[in-house]
Amino acid sequence: MLLKAQLPKTVEKVSKKGAIEDLNYFVEAYLGYTNNWHHKEWYDILQNKTIQDPNLIDDEFSRKSLIPNKTDKKNLQIIVEAPREHAKSTCFAVNYALWELYKNNDIRIIIVSRTRTA
Repeated sequence: MLLKAQLPKTVEKVSKKGAIEDLNYFVEAYLGYTNNWHHKEWYDILQNKTIQDPNLIDDEFSRKSLIPNKTDKKNLQIIVEAPREHAKSTCFAVNYALWELYKNNDIRIIIVSRTRTA
């Protein structure tokens, strides 16, 4: 457990409601990260704020195919391709899991990983 002295200074002014409602806000306010545009985009996908345009066929996917979610549709399968050192594991395995636990400490999360060995 983190002590108050270890938390970012911004925590004292954090809106708990904002942290519960928005993953990007939670990560910046509680974890002290400065998110880049691609992290914010990933967090919007994880929160189902954006979805892939259903009018596109599978091979047309790009950033332009993401649209605001005005339905109850959920992103059930997410594939992320990004270069090394873009914080994919941090965003998806650590930050998202911490946020879900922050919202509901009764949930159980399992993280499975496979690393290729040479």
